[in-house]
Order: sequence, then C-alpha cells, then structure tokens
Amino acid sequence: MTPPEELAQRVSSWPKPEERPVVEPPGEITFLGTAGTRFVMVTQRRASGGMWIRLPEGDFSIDPGPGALVQACRLGLMKDRRLEGVLLTHRHLDHSSDLNALTEAMVTGNRKPCGLVALPVDAVTGPEPILFSYLRSKLARIHLWADGPLEIGSITVSTVLLRHHGVECRGLRFSSPYFADWGILSDTCYFPELAEFYRGCHTLIADVTLMEKVRWIQHLSVPDLPELMALSHVSRLVMTHMGNGILDAGPENLAQALSTPQCLVCAACDGMTLRLPEPTNLPIEK
Repeated sequence: MTPPEELAQRVSSWPKPEERPVVEPPGEITFLGTAGTRFVMVTQRRASGGMWIRLPEGDFSIDPGPGALVQACRLGLMKDRRLEGVLLTHRHLDHSSDLNALTEAMVTGNRKPCGLVALPVDAVTGPEPILFSYLRSKLARIHLWADGPLEIGSITVSTVLLRHHGVECRGLRFSSPYFADWGILSDTCYFPELAEFYRGCHTLIADVTLMEKVRWIQHLSVPDLPELMALSHVSRLVMTHMGNGILDAGPENLAQALSTPQCLVCAACDGMTLRLPEPTNLPIEK
C-alpha cells in the first residue's frame, strides 16, 4: 500500500464528531512533558510536550513543545480525534515547536475551517511569526490574548501578562460552572500581582524552573513558592517545567518539603494525569 493510500484509509477510519466519546466533567489534564530550560529539552531528560486537557467541550493542547504530537499519539490521546484547540502562553521554542504539527492534526480531514488557536500577538506578527500562514485559513478561530478573555462553551480563560525575557507571555486562569477555578503559571519571574490573579484558584500548575533564584533569569524558583502559595491561597500547587537543578535535588522531595496544611505541593512527571478539581472543592476565600 502506498503512503497516500494508507493515509486516506486512516483518515476515513477516524471517528466522526458524533462518534467521539464524551468526557465527563470536570475533566482532566495529562502532562505530555515536564522539561524546563533548553538544557533539559535538548537532552530529553524529561519530555517537553506541554499539557493536554480533556474537557466536555473537547481536547486542548497547551504549550506544545518538542514531541507534543508524538507523546499525544503514544498516550492514545489522538485516537478519538477530539482535539478542538491549541492554547499557547508564549512563542519560545520549548513551548511552541509543535504548534503547527498539532494544528495540522486538528484540521486534517475537515472540509471546512475548524478548531481554535489562542496565542500572543507576537506569535503571529513581526518578522518571525510561528503559526504557518497556510494553516491560518484552515482554522475556524484565532484568538489573541491581548483581545481579552477566551470563551469556549461554558469555560472562560482569562490571562495575566507575565514577565519573561521580552516576549508576550501569558498566565492562564480557567473558570467554569463544572470545575473549581484553576490556573497555569507559565514562564516568568515572580512579582506580587501573580498571587492576586490566581487568588481563589483550587489548583495552580506552575512552571518552576530554577532551584535557586537568579536575578537576571526571568523564571520562577523554588524560593518563590512559599510566598506565592501564602498570598494566592491555592489548595494545590503542581510543579512542572523543571530544570536540571530541581531534577537533581528530587522534585518529589522538594514538593513534600514545600507542602503546608493549607496547600499540597506536587511534582508532575511525564505522562501523569490530574483530574480537574470539582466545584465543591473550591476554597471559600477569594
């Protein structure tokens, strides 16, 4: 069988939208990769595929770094053809290299524009846009974070502008009636307004890259976490996007040492699946 015929056969066998399984609320997050820094990425000491969210509205890839499509296929996440969107916090390679691959996977086999890509302005403008122009016409929707919150069915995704080496980088907060608020804190140095934005979230997934604070590197470090936890009042903080120093020290041991009676700290690992928090788990304090 020739490759084109084989591809056509595969496409014809993909589930149609009405045949795709329904994900019960509140949904779940799978970590396709937990690598932080280019050094961990290029050695693949940890995979670097970002996150995959399964919601009743569909599946969404967040920050698809190198290997995101491969990891999603390996874990069986692509077989149901539920990918409805790609959400990008910023344009750096370890967060975006598979953006076009995942977008292609999302639109392939559809006769009319479909799917969503949400991303910063500098990912689609300027001298080096990272979303291929030929894919833009195949998308039903392109959302720029600068235009305001993103609405996906019953879900609202609001953002905060982070501070990360000269690019537009966004932290995300997800709100919906069927899960407690939760957030993703992408690459940034620490500043007090972060805690205010995430206050009242049940779960915060944070890119914690550095073992020790380095003044000229705009990444979160382990010493930043106690203040962030105390001021944001999150119930669960999940560390991901970890650098070599954290991996050498043992992320699980660090998480245990950082945990408090008010906030459980966890260290994500490649392939780990985390159930989204039920609405009844939401702390009272906002």
